[in-house]
Amino acid sequence: MYVEELQKKNQAWLGRMLMRATARKLLGEGQSWTADRSEKNGDHTEGCPSMVKLQKENKEPEIRNSTDKKGKSGVKDSSYLKGDAPPATTPVQLRLEKKKHRKTMLTDLTMLPKLVGGQGGENINGTLEAHVDGFRYTTSRPDFCLDFRYDALESAFFQEGDDRTPPFLHFRLRHSIMVGKEITEDIQFHLVSTPMGQKTSDRNDDLNIFVDKVRHKWRVGVVFQEVEKKHEFHGVLPSKASGVFALTYFSLVGLVGKPFIVVPLKAVELVYLEKVSPREIDMTVVFEDYNHQVFQINSIPLTSVADIKFCLDLGDVKYYENDKKQNWKSIMKGIGRNPQDFVEKGGWEILNANGSGGYEAESLDSSSEVDNDEYD
Repeated sequence: MYVEELQKKNQAWLGRMLMRATARKLLGEGQSWTADRSEKNGDHTEGCPSMVKLQKENKEPEIRNSTDKKGKSGVKDSSYLKGDAPPATTPVQLRLEKKKHRKTMLTDLTMLPKLVGGQGGENINGTLEAHVDGFRYTTSRPDFCLDFRYDALESAFFQEGDDRTPPFLHFRLRHSIMVGKEITEDIQFHLVSTPMGQKTSDRNDDLNIFVDKVRHKWRVGVVFQEVEKKHEFHGVLPSKASGVFALTYFSLVGLVGKPFIVVPLKAVELVYLEKVSPREIDMTVVFEDYNHQVFQINSIPLTSVADIKFCLDLGDVKYYENDKKQNWKSIMKGIGRNPQDFVEKGGWEILNANGSGGYEAESLDSSSEVDNDEYD
């Protein structure tokens, strides 16, 4: 009960900050939402001590280089957009660790995309090495290897395996690169069990040891975010593709199968949880940049809602719950046409179940669905 009360107070505080920030952003009256968030860690007295604040004191992961406490790296985040950068064509020059006994390696891996033959091609086991300023993936075939630098990483994830899925490492790159015959901004390594009787738990140990060594030895510049199975939930994209999604400390991800989804929470304005049946909800993510289309995951089991709300609150993300279906195209167009009217009607508080529950705006399209194409 104590945690739930803290969560309610924190969400109320985030709602007030969001209302103030929305007015400033739309009406040009000063600073942005980022500045409002920073008040929370200063001398601001209007709010309340949040659960986020209490837990982050001991749980905040180590962040190296210029990254801040939300995982920002000083470079504009565009990883949740599709096709915003051309494929890299310049060969990568790594500074290699010369002393073999000091190399940090993870062996017996397979990689996605495949190095040989594209999607339906050959999957060759290989080794991932962490060097001074980047990773090198090598295979038994000397003509097939992949180098990528630490400063090319937008984010990094890892997940322990179980009886159904192997442990994996996942890297989201700042820019697309060519891997084999495929242009991609995502590289994923699966730890495979060898015929020598290795168990999944052994491979989980290998993964954790590798991650710990890399983040303590080298200046990687991004946080290795653990994707915990207890925070996973099932859902369906508007394209009708079903998937397994999860919330980490900094991101909303879908990394178990393609299309890979990586949505940084620092780019999120709010999340709308719509109860569509006694057993399911739909989730809509609205970004701080209103020019970007909302992102949706549908048909999420109601049993996952409590954990989703907990993770969003832990990440300082404002969420609203309601059973009213929203016309998002109409809402976003209405905000653009008449921001003053939107602010005067309460801003995003119109999504609150205790409020009006909807925002009436003239729409050129009555459809409320989106296709999420730019996030695949």
